[in-house]
This record gives sequence, C-alpha cells and structure tokens, in this order.
Amino acid sequence: MKKKHTILSHLNKVLIFTFILVSFNLNAQFYTLEHIRASDDAVLGKITDGASITTTSATTFNINAIPSSSIGSTVLVLTGPITHTQTDSTAPYALYDDNNDFDSSIDLTKGAYTLTVTAWSGLGATGTQIAQDTINFIVTDSKIDPQAPPILTN
Repeated sequence: MKKKHTILSHLNKVLIFTFILVSFNLNAQFYTLEHIRASDDAVLGKITDGASITTTSATTFNINAIPSSSIGSTVLVLTGPITHTQTDSTAPYALYDDNNDFDSSIDLTKGAYTLTVTAWSGLGATGTQIAQDTINFIVTDSKIDPQAPPILTN
C-alpha cells in the first residue's frame, strides 16, 4: 500500500514523501518438509520445528524439501549426533541423494538435530539466496517409558 505525506519545511518548501508499506509473516516457512521412509519412499508425515521422532521411525530416514515457489537448487544441512550436507538441484530436494528409484537414507541416532534448508536461484547453490528455513527436532528411544501410566485394554 502506498501512502503520500506532505510536509511543509521550516524553509517554506513543500516536501512530499512516498512510503510503501510492506507486510510479511516472519514465521512463514518457505519449505514444506516431508519425513520420508526411504526404503519404500513412503511419506510418514510433515516434519516441523520441535518435532519428536522415535528411533523406530528414524530408520532409513530422509527428508524431502518442497519449496513454495520455483527455485534453482536447495542446500540441506543436518547437524546433531549425525551431520550431513546435501546440495540438490532436482526436485524433490532431498537431504540424502535421491537419484535412484528410492531415496538414499541414514538411520538417525538418538539426540537433538537442527536442519537448515536454503533455497538458491541457480543450480548447485549459485545465484541469489531466496529463502532459508531452520527447524529443530529430536530423535528419542522407541522404548516404552517405565514412568508412563499403563495402557488398559479390554
């Protein structure tokens, strides 16, 4: 939205300023991140900041990053107990190489992870950086918590 403001200066000169108001959501994610079981390419769900994943669902683990608009490439950087960096110029943009019928993958170990996903205008992480999303997630044991209340069945 454009707004014009006219100000009379102390020198009796008219100054006209034009302001353009821009609104955007700082919390919006550029990417939708899908948790993939690479052994059969099954989408297990979306992964978001603060997610908790069990070690059972972290086997043959991969993430596809689906951008909200057209891009040239993506760089995915995983840090935590296991680290990995992937530059991908072909959709779906995957944390682990996805050149075969099924994605490559890793079995994540227990711990806290950070995933940073950066969109670039050109192939191979060249050109202009378009957007960057960062999420944190944890991988926990899939064992039953001995402190949890029992589950009653009929």
